[in-house]
Amino acid sequence: MRKYFYELTYEYFDEYGRHDLHIGYFSAHKKAQRICDEIRYKPGFCDHNGEFIISKFAVDFDCEVRDKSEAVLYELSHEYQDDEGYDNWVIFGVFSSLDEAERVKEEMAAIAPYNKLPDGFCISDCKVDIAGWLEGFCSWEC
Repeated sequence: MRKYFYELTYEYFDEYGRHDLHIGYFSAHKKAQRICDEIRYKPGFCDHNGEFIISKFAVDFDCEVRDKSEAVLYELSHEYQDDEGYDNWVIFGVFSSLDEAERVKEEMAAIAPYNKLPDGFCISDCKVDIAGWLEGFCSWEC
């Protein structure tokens, strides 16, 4: 059974480059928009000429999900520092089960450059309709 969710991020640029703040996954577009409206004037958000981005995505579930707001999603990511000292971070996907996230992790662990950096993988369980950065954020200058 396919269900649709909404990822809310905030993207801004400064002298250090591009920054993406992941704010949360939401069960409805309206809920993600409500969080945008709530935090847009908080420190950091109001200090940059950035933009909130709401992206719709699908997750396939093996069983029926009656209330999307009670779902737990599993985000598979990988982070490593390159030879120049820069952090590299990628999200491979959001899945309905830990088993599915583990399966994709094993596939990605066989591909360069991830096959040389196996400790960089992370599977995070993400509760839906929980927002981060509600107090705002401090930029690099703080």
